[in-house]
Amino acid sequence: MIAATGGEPRRLTYHPGGDVAVAWAPDGKSIVFASNRTTERDLPQLWTVPVTGGPAERVALPSGNAASYSADGKRVAYQPFPQWQPAWKHYRGGQASQIKNTVLWLVDVEHPTPVEIDQSRLEEPLSEGNEPAWSPDSQWITYAKPMPNLMHAVFVYSLADKSTHQLTDPRSDARAPRFDRSGKYLWFVASTNLGPATGASDMSALGRATTGSIYGIVLRKDLPSPFASESDEEAAGSGSAAATKTEPKSTRIDLDNIDQRIIAAPIPRANYLGLEVGDNSLFVLSTVVAQSDEELNEVGIHAPAQVQKFDLKTRKLRRARETPVRAPEAAGVPRLRAAPAEAMTAHIL
Repeated sequence: MIAATGGEPRRLTYHPGGDVAVAWAPDGKSIVFASNRTTERDLPQLWTVPVTGGPAERVALPSGNAASYSADGKRVAYQPFPQWQPAWKHYRGGQASQIKNTVLWLVDVEHPTPVEIDQSRLEEPLSEGNEPAWSPDSQWITYAKPMPNLMHAVFVYSLADKSTHQLTDPRSDARAPRFDRSGKYLWFVASTNLGPATGASDMSALGRATTGSIYGIVLRKDLPSPFASESDEEAAGSGSAAATKTEPKSTRIDLDNIDQRIIAAPIPRANYLGLEVGDNSLFVLSTVVAQSDEELNEVGIHAPAQVQKFDLKTRKLRRARETPVRAPEAAGVPRLRAAPAEAMTAHIL
């Protein structure tokens, strides 16, 4: 865990098993993480650990590697981890999952009976960039779902009418959707050159230069772009994106022509691994771009990554932290999580 203003990271867990940060608790006093420390097989379960340090406690939910608490702390959106049958089967694929290809489940904290929200045609866990995130009013859930062409699209689920809606098309690989803290915008990372690198079992996918950009969706028709042009009389950042603290946090999504309200943030393209929102700011996690197989092998599992903060008021990007981290294909994928009060930003080193 590292302070949003920078500095040295603080280690919270010391178990030899793999621990991966998943989410912050609603009160900001503990972090939810996934770990296989008590399972015989590689089936991660959800745990919490205080930000001040101390023993970890297991969350009373089925196995899973992605979860998110609603802002009011009453519900949890999560995905159970696929449990494979140990016996080989005589058909293509060799094994069968004991659960369906479920993308998202919802559970009430006081009455923990999971309810299925959405399914996928592909058996892919909600890895980094696909995990769910809540709107400020706890009435919407956003997540990235794999599509038949192996790209991902951004979806939202409404708790009011129990409906699911797709916000982006699969011509680009869209991940890490996050509502801003005013409930007016939804931010995400998208890549338009990921296609050649999508073949996970094909070695020709290695060493492909992959980059992405940061995009935002204006959720309501009556809202301006957060990056509208500024006149000489208007100070930088005095527009809609900067005035988030005094506005009500109820979230309304006008679905008609919402794809026409997607805007690109003035942030350079990079190999982004994750995105989180803060107060009038965005935190982005990026790593190097491998231009060839040789460069990919040279980088190895200790690819340098950096956390950067983009200020929506000044529209400036600054580096918050740079450190060697494990590569995305390794077991410990770097995770970026902004605290509810933006006191800290957490990631696994």
